[in-house]
Amino acid sequence: MASHLPLTEATGQEILTRTVYQLILADYRQNPEQYDHAATRLFDLALTWRAAGLELIADTLQDAARHVASGQTIASWRTLHTSLSRLDHLAVMRLDRKPRR
Repeated sequence: MASHLPLTEATGQEILTRTVYQLILADYRQNPEQYDHAATRLFDLALTWRAAGLELIADTLQDAARHVASGQTIASWRTLHTSLSRLDHLAVMRLDRKPRR
């Protein structure tokens, strides 16, 4: 995680992605046998979080589940979403710069 932006500089999407990734890792550590079919487990987790009233986390888990169901890894999902957030962050930073003379 050394390559990640500090949370104070990260976008909301990146913070959410990193948080959900940690939730997935924690669940995997507790229930590794459930991850023989990882996409199914991630969809089940999304339902659990939605039932608890945390729709934002549930939606992010569903996004991760769709990514895994398409044959990708959860690590590639995290990288994709944190990279996009970082690119968005850099684009905003560029917009905020003063014009060069």
